[in-house]
Amino acid sequence: MSVPFHLTQLPSGVEIAQLSGPVLLGYLLNWCLFGTLSLQLYLYYQAFPQDVLWNRCLVYTVYAIEFVQTMLMTNDAFSTFAYGFGDLSALTSLRLEWFALPILTGLVAFIVQSFYAYRVYILSESWKAPLFIILIALVSSAGAFVHGGVTGHEDRTSDLWSSGEIYASAAVWLFGSALSDLVSATCLTYYLYKSDIGFRSTSVWLHNLMCLTIETGSLTALMALVHLTLFFAFPSEPYFFTAAAIQPKLYANTILAVLNSRLKIVGGRGSTFTAGTEVITNGQSGSRGLGRSSILPTHMGREREVFSAQELNDLVKRAP
Repeated sequence: MSVPFHLTQLPSGVEIAQLSGPVLLGYLLNWCLFGTLSLQLYLYYQAFPQDVLWNRCLVYTVYAIEFVQTMLMTNDAFSTFAYGFGDLSALTSLRLEWFALPILTGLVAFIVQSFYAYRVYILSESWKAPLFIILIALVSSAGAFVHGGVTGHEDRTSDLWSSGEIYASAAVWLFGSALSDLVSATCLTYYLYKSDIGFRSTSVWLHNLMCLTIETGSLTALMALVHLTLFFAFPSEPYFFTAAAIQPKLYANTILAVLNSRLKIVGGRGSTFTAGTEVITNGQSGSRGLGRSSILPTHMGREREVFSAQELNDLVKRAP
């Protein structure tokens, strides 16, 4: 049943959870994912103090944007459920959501998709696929900015559905975002598979990275499609808000998950390192006793890997 948002009293037969539930759930999940993002940032800060400047700028920029978005969402949540407690019209007020959701989400998505495009370029040594990904990301972000601009001219959600620009910009934004994510994940998986040189530790790392790439790309694409589906299937209901609130935090978490995948937990479950293992990290080598677990940065691909002494001997024997 469609709910007329301009009413200040709850219509008969309509539950309040129908209006407040998706909104409250979106705020809660947004905060939870921001906590996860903060933990990932702490791990990155501890493990990669000498990471390349581009990566560090990327990580801290994305986190700063997400911090601003979380503060804006918190302001709206407080206005809705504290100042506006008991007022049905408070649930339909747009407040700062026009900026916090479409515009900042589009910005974060473009940064993350450009990062993946650059990784595709590094692996493929060709600009064809990366430029295609960036082009889709640009169109998608433009749709997000237009969506936010059109939404910002309205005061309440009930005023949105009469505008054709709302539907068109949402379709361009969310479908483009999903397409860019899927193309990036497909290209990265393909080129990572071709990069396997046969070394055991390298093969294991590449397999894990391919799984992570598929999972993160599929997750962000799926959330964009869920957002798009709910937006068009239930235009007069706020069901889409939950997916919209989750989407930017998923993008930010995926980029840190990929960068932190270089971590090696020494002495943890599944670790192949033993006491006295020779560890190479940040260009330095040394013997470590493993009285407790340690987290070490593992530099792969164009940088040095972390190998045990036995693995290093095997590499020497296999060298031509």
